[in-house]
Amino acid sequence: MIIMGITLIQCPYRLALFSLVIVSAICFFQLTTKLPPDEPIEGTAQIRLSSVKPYHTAFRKGSIIQGTLVSFVPRNSSKPIAQNIPFSLKTGPSCPKANCDYIIRATLRHRNYLFPKKGVPWQSVPNTWSLAEWRFQNKQALRHFIDKQMAHPKAASFLSGMATGLFDDNTLYSELSRFGLQHIMAISGFHFALVALILSFGLNCFLPEKKASIALVALMTLYFIFLGASPSILRAWIMATVYFLGKILEKQSKALNSLGAALIVVLVIDPLTLTTIGFQFSFLVTSSILLFTAPIESSLRIVLKKRPLSELIHMNLINQHGYLAVNALRQILALTLSVQIVVIPLALYWFQKFPVMSLLYNTFFPFLASLSLVLLLIGLGAPFAGFIHTINSYFTDWMLNLAYRLPMSLDIWIRVQEIPLSLLVVYLCGLFAGGIYIKIIYSEAQRERSELAYL
Repeated sequence: MIIMGITLIQCPYRLALFSLVIVSAICFFQLTTKLPPDEPIEGTAQIRLSSVKPYHTAFRKGSIIQGTLVSFVPRNSSKPIAQNIPFSLKTGPSCPKANCDYIIRATLRHRNYLFPKKGVPWQSVPNTWSLAEWRFQNKQALRHFIDKQMAHPKAASFLSGMATGLFDDNTLYSELSRFGLQHIMAISGFHFALVALILSFGLNCFLPEKKASIALVALMTLYFIFLGASPSILRAWIMATVYFLGKILEKQSKALNSLGAALIVVLVIDPLTLTTIGFQFSFLVTSSILLFTAPIESSLRIVLKKRPLSELIHMNLINQHGYLAVNALRQILALTLSVQIVVIPLALYWFQKFPVMSLLYNTFFPFLASLSLVLLLIGLGAPFAGFIHTINSYFTDWMLNLAYRLPMSLDIWIRVQEIPLSLLVVYLCGLFAGGIYIKIIYSEAQRERSELAYL
């Protein structure tokens, strides 16, 4: 509900109140679903599949299947003890096709983990379907294509993981985790926005603005279907769609309102998503960026001053480039600080530790990763694709080596025993309440300055 309150800044009170009532009502009815007990219990489950991801270790290969536990009926009982909750399970190399619902014999543990009984076949449920198998096969095809284009294995694994979300290189993942960079390996709003930006640039070169926006909404919807409806992807797709629909309808969209709309849709689809790490990081970090980046950047001008254009044009070439570097540094620091004021407490709550080197690496590594992804996207459609993929392979391998197998002395962690949930909630409520107030003051000051500049 924190983000719902943020939408009150620019959203009419009636609309915000109506949205709050609707979401609360749907959450009430959805949360009447039954959650299982903590102790393991055997029974029969009906599962609806949403995604399939490969995994491999030194001793085993298989797939990780995620979806919704439609119902779970214990053995020697006819009443379900669990309904409509997310689950994940691991299967062996011979995984059933994820194109329909299944009835399985399984053991249910710790609320969302299913362990299918070995040797018992899965029974498909008639008249059901799922896009999970279609996504998996197409992602695998794209992954194999990228692997063939890259000369360096690490670069191929990294880029195919960023493009498809099918990342199973545990060594590379653990190396990036040392510096708080594991979020780059997950498909997120960052990747989605980057793809939208590149497609928008290309379409605007050939189509009028409205037609380009219509085509972009269609392409982003197809990309969304290809990736799947995780909380971060769904949020990014809704916000991008609202923005471009505003262009089509010649209406100005507000990022905070778009975020509120995404929140409503995600909670309507699955209220239990609220408790997941992906949901909390995605929505809270995005909210923090929208609320704090501009005020922090304005405050940093005290140290890293912003020069007027009239002063800039009288500088020599070296000073002009130096000023541009300082200007970029100020914006990077503002973005990094706005992210870390939320990421640090969330990381300490979930993992009880936070890598200090993340503060440094997150100032430049995401930018380098975005360049790598841009080169990949350009290479997929350029006539000289082979040359671009070769450059990208060497560039990506060099980038990964900046965080790969570095000395253990760089592993400096902030560690805590445990952060109470109540303390985290109080901190976030206070932080975003202050952010709303700062946003209002900053917006009014910006409006006054623009009016004075006009006069």
